[in-house]
Amino acid sequence: MLFDDFHGQFLLSPSADAPVPGWPSWECGQWRVSAHPGLPVNRIISGDGAHIGFALGHMIDESASLLRGDLKWPLSADPAQADSDIRSRLYHVDGRYVVAILRPGSGRIYLDAAGTLAAVFCRRRHRVASTPGLLVFDEHPNPVFARDPTAFPADQADQFFPAGLTCDPEIMRLLPNHHLDLDHWIVSRHFPDRPIDPFPETDMADCIRRIHRAIRRQIEAAVKSHGRTYLTLTAGRDSRILLACARDFMDRIECVSFHGDTLIDAKRIDREIPALLAARLGFRHTILETRGPVPPEATLAYHRRTGFVLNPAKARNFDLACRRNLDMSATWLSGHGGEVGRAVYWTKKPPPEGPLEPQVLLGRLALGRRKEFLGPLADWLADVPPGNSILHLTLGYIEHRLGAWASAHLYGGAPFAMKLLPLCGHELFDIMLRLPPAYQRRNAMTDDLIRFAWPELLCVPFNADPIPHPPEPPPHP
Repeated sequence: MLFDDFHGQFLLSPSADAPVPGWPSWECGQWRVSAHPGLPVNRIISGDGAHIGFALGHMIDESASLLRGDLKWPLSADPAQADSDIRSRLYHVDGRYVVAILRPGSGRIYLDAAGTLAAVFCRRRHRVASTPGLLVFDEHPNPVFARDPTAFPADQADQFFPAGLTCDPEIMRLLPNHHLDLDHWIVSRHFPDRPIDPFPETDMADCIRRIHRAIRRQIEAAVKSHGRTYLTLTAGRDSRILLACARDFMDRIECVSFHGDTLIDAKRIDREIPALLAARLGFRHTILETRGPVPPEATLAYHRRTGFVLNPAKARNFDLACRRNLDMSATWLSGHGGEVGRAVYWTKKPPPEGPLEPQVLLGRLALGRRKEFLGPLADWLADVPPGNSILHLTLGYIEHRLGAWASAHLYGGAPFAMKLLPLCGHELFDIMLRLPPAYQRRNAMTDDLIRFAWPELLCVPFNADPIPHPPEPPPHP
């Protein structure tokens, strides 16, 4: 496997280690960052002008601009206060990124809200990387490379390693809402850091405006920085939220759907409903052919790029079909993350009235009966902040399903210039977690957001909903 196959990935290691061959590298104190040429790397400079770390990836500020060049971050000399300063700063930054603070005695790794620039680490090797394969890049042969691509999690659809686990027992995943202490190699939770109290229903109009603004800001930054943008569109709710928030930029956006197995109703609907929307509303829409076999070598490469978290169908859709038909210099936008505001783990099955048990969480994660995950999930539950089972199920979705599955998935897809999940963000999740439970359960966020941003999109049902939602067009904001 070539290092260029690890598109958009990074490795942080002791400066004495060799850099990844052919990749740019930078040093800061006792650390070295090697990054694929497609991944932006910015230095972080302290108030006194010292180089104290790196910001990797795509960071978007409140003016809908990508941060480029040196970032000047005055930080307290006190590690606890510096941690608070960094978290406060990151609350106002969106995008897909990792922040590495590398000051002697206070080294820390922080992720974006959903860990969309996913990271794993190894205490013994003193390394942090995007994926297990890159972390052990110079240890060929290594069990990671010899792994059977048909083993778990590829033996079933959409399986993954939860609770910080990976395909290698020595390598752990850094989950969203946590940071890694590089001096002691200890992971600590930093969010939520205060009680999560629901907003009253009377505040929902303001919440919708804030959610729309935060999503639109990321889309605007993507469109401004890379002239061509693709938006993946299915029959589901979250991709339609993304489409609604992109309304003002549709002259520079092309929607993409996949032509899957026509014998499976859900796959057919994911093609037909977007096509119907495009025909009625006049935006550009492309359907990519994804039927047919996937070469075994493509599946294996996809698994290695992600750290073995996905199934072969993903390689066919998001890698091969996109490479064949789309412009790799463009931005790719995907709708993962909206489930945080719509009760995805407790709508069909009511939330437990008492404390959430590991067996229940395992079932809600759809990970079958894998007993080896119960202990790590119990440890995760012991560390969550006080709250009810609704909060814990939603945090479970963010940290396990998004952080350990959807985010790692981005490394496997075609090598677009930039990939973003605009429905993910610190401010966005903070608002979504505070939506009233009854409001979430009836999927009101979806309807209200679309009604606010592009009400005509409600003329066609979601998925297999039998009755179209009648549009109630207010003035466009």
